[in-house]
Amino acid sequence: MHVLVPIERRHTYEDTRRFSEIVAGAIARSYPKLATTQWSKAKRRGVLIDANQNGEGKTIASAYSVRPRPGAPVSTPLRRITSRMTTFNAASLIGGLIRNSVNER
Repeated sequence: MHVLVPIERRHTYEDTRRFSEIVAGAIARSYPKLATTQWSKAKRRGVLIDANQNGEGKTIASAYSVRPRPGAPVSTPLRRITSRMTTFNAASLIGGLIRNSVNER
């Protein structure tokens, strides 16, 4: 899961990385059975909160990008359209978008 937080441009990459490390650590300490900052997969329990992606030149998957895996999972923003979905792949996302547009008419 990628969590994007808008920040002012006055902050440096180092500032934002340190901030993300503090937030990641707080989440991992508050929810040790759910989240971790442990990088080693062998030692990891729960969801990795990865502060290492916060740095100059690092890339992230854009919203709605299809992953090169079986079932075509999709990087999906968690908003109203997806709040009722349980599977996030190309087919389910298209279906969810269609249902949402029909319900808004």
